[in-house]
Amino acid sequence: MTVTAAEIFALELEKKLKALKELKGATAAKPLSLTDSIKFMLAATDEAIKHAQATMTVGAEKKEFVLTVLRRLYDTGVYPSLPFYLTPFSPWIKSLIIDTLISELIDWIVAKYKEGVWGKL
Repeated sequence: MTVTAAEIFALELEKKLKALKELKGATAAKPLSLTDSIKFMLAATDEAIKHAQATMTVGAEKKEFVLTVLRRLYDTGVYPSLPFYLTPFSPWIKSLIIDTLISELIDWIVAKYKEGVWGKL
């Protein structure tokens, strides 16, 4: 089995998530709050983008790297924090957030950088 760079990076971020859970006193019975999980995912997105930018050259590879890292972190970070009534919808929520929202956001940010039009919507 080949371990990808994204999986290795995700493991590093999972260590940070574990430390955050310990700091906040999260357990299986009392998971990390959804707010803390979302804040962690936003910080992880930033770290994954910076890592991809520093280590990769092809844009599509960078984007897939970030999305792969976030998919894995969703399962260990966000999913346990979801209220019980949302867990049946977790695969849909994961797809909506990562494969749609973040994917489109990455494309939008890249386009803004290329066009140099940060002041315009």
